[in-house]
Amino acid sequence: MHVLVILRLGKAKSRDKLTPLLQVADVDRVTVIRHAPVPINSPKLIQAIHEVGLNDEGPPRSRWSSIRNLLSCFVNGWRLGRRDRADVFAAFNLFPYGVIAWGVAHLLRRPVVLSLIGTDFDVRLKMPILGSVLRRVLKSSDAVAVFSSEARQQLINAGIQAQRTFVLPNTVATDRFYPDERIERDIDFLYVGNLHDFKRVDLVLKAFQIVHLSRPDSQCCILGDGSQRQSLEHLAGELGIAQAVRFEGWADNIPEWMRRSRILLLLSEHEGLPAVILEALCTGVPVIATRVGAVASIVQDSQNGYLLPVQPDASQVAAKALDLLTDAQRYQKMREQALATRTIHGYEQATRAWQEILKSLPPRPT
Repeated sequence: MHVLVILRLGKAKSRDKLTPLLQVADVDRVTVIRHAPVPINSPKLIQAIHEVGLNDEGPPRSRWSSIRNLLSCFVNGWRLGRRDRADVFAAFNLFPYGVIAWGVAHLLRRPVVLSLIGTDFDVRLKMPILGSVLRRVLKSSDAVAVFSSEARQQLINAGIQAQRTFVLPNTVATDRFYPDERIERDIDFLYVGNLHDFKRVDLVLKAFQIVHLSRPDSQCCILGDGSQRQSLEHLAGELGIAQAVRFEGWADNIPEWMRRSRILLLLSEHEGLPAVILEALCTGVPVIATRVGAVASIVQDSQNGYLLPVQPDASQVAAKALDLLTDAQRYQKMREQALATRTIHGYEQATRAWQEILKSLPPRPT
């Protein structure tokens, strides 16, 4: 079976999504259409790369580069799907790349599998106009995969046929994200992700200020970049914690930073199921997060982390953090519970889900 995938995710997420598919026995070829190569070495993988001046990580360099990327994805999807006679089209993220894969698949009369992750599920499907259009796309797709059984039930409740909906668990490269007891955990607060308003990294800093007053040797590390970086650096100065906060930008060695960290914080206003939460848990790092999207399906309150209301204040965040940082027994128990995630979200589980999805598809029209 030849599967053609249209992809825009970052390198690490692309690897985590593609590797389980490549491990399916019935799949003999996967063609990836993307703006930059994915770091995977597999004889099954063909990478059709179009360089359009798009950042591999983070926001696009310009609106024109984004438009060029969308056009290239459509044109190359059509050209390669027809020339190489792809059996199945697939995409991760419904909008816009899933819509492109859906459109090309319907033009070529091929089955299409759409996987919903991130803001697709938590935000876009709830929009009054765009959400209605996207639900129509999903209802006419051959298979729709989501990241949890709760999300699957929501799709069924929205009118998408149960036999076309599947749970495709988000995966973690457990050979990269693992604990190492020999490494000192010298970072108390870790944030990983884009620096945008809805991520509320300012709340991370305000909570850290409270913790820092009680624990003057505590350290905070911010991994990522975005439109709010300059204002966040200024805020750290205003709060008097600039010397204890490191803004490292985008980093390739995220597993190393996680092994040095004690708590991951993700206080977003909205999310789907962020990969960074799974990565932290698989590294043995408890998580403090807001109860948004499907986060509650992974973060179990008071077990492997803490769940907060959608609109917490800094004192609530700091109180939960201090509970962990000042109680070694509680912290160790949460750390052990976090590591249990490794047995659920490895590549093997996603490979089995892909086998089920591909077997459900209708035969390709002759």
